Amino acid sequence: MTKDSTVLGYPFLSKRHPTDPVVYEDKSSILHRVPHRPAIVEPIRRVKAPIKARSVYDVYPAPAHYDPAPPARVNPYHTVYGERKTCVQETDDVTHYMHERTKWMLHKEYERYHGTWKPYYYGTKVEQEQYKSYLRQGLKQQIADKAKRFKEANAKKSQDAKQVEELCRNFDEKAYAAQISRKEFLFKFRDANKQLIEEREQIRKLERRNTISLERLQLQLNPINWSCTLK
Repeated sequence: MTKDSTVLGYPFLSKRHPTDPVVYEDKSSILHRVPHRPAIVEPIRRVKAPIKARSVYDVYPAPAHYDPAPPARVNPYHTVYGERKTCVQETDDVTHYMHERTKWMLHKEYERYHGTWKPYYYGTKVEQEQYKSYLRQGLKQQIADKAKRFKEANAKKSQDAKQVEELCRNFDEKAYAAQISRKEFLFKFRDANKQLIEEREQIRKLERRNTISLERLQLQLNPINWSCTLK
C-alpha cells in the first residue's frame, strides 16, 4: 500500500523522522529488523473492536465506533526465530508503533466524550416539563422492559425446569420398568432351572428304579449276583 495512511484512518502510520524515509515505506506493515537476518514484514490485521452489549439502550457517552477497525496490537518481543527477546533486543519500530497506537486510541476516546458534550437544556416551563416527562417516560419504559425480560426469563426457567422434571420422571419410569422386566426374567429363569432340575431328578429316580427292578428279576432267574449291586 503506497497511499497515505490517513486514508485508512491510521494517521500515526507515517514517517517517524523527515530525514528517515525508509522506516515506514510500507504503511500497512511493521518491519522487524534482526541482525544478520533479512527484514521480516508483518502486515497489520484489521480486526474489528469487540463492543460488549451492556444494555439494549445506548450508554452515555456512546461507545466508540472505529471505522475502519483499530490496528492490531503488536508484541514488541515477538520473534520468528525461536529465541525469546528481551528489552535489550527490543525492536524500536514496533515500540514506536505501539506508542503511536496508544496515543491514537486515547485521542479517539477523548473525542468520544468531547463530541457528546452539550449544555443543559433551557427553555420555557412547558418545554422543560415536556423534556422531564420524556425522560421519565424513558425511565419507565426501561423499567417495564427490564421487568418484562425478567418475567420472560423466569417463565423460560420454569418451562426448562418442567421439561427437566418430565425427562427425569420418564427416565425413572423407564428404569423402574426395566428393573421389573429384569426381575420377571430372572424369576422365570429361576423357575425354569428349578423345573429342569426336578425333571432331571425324577428321570434319574425312574431310571434307578427300573434298573433295580431289572436286577431283581435277573436275581430271581439267576441267584448269583454278578453285577454286585445287590447286597
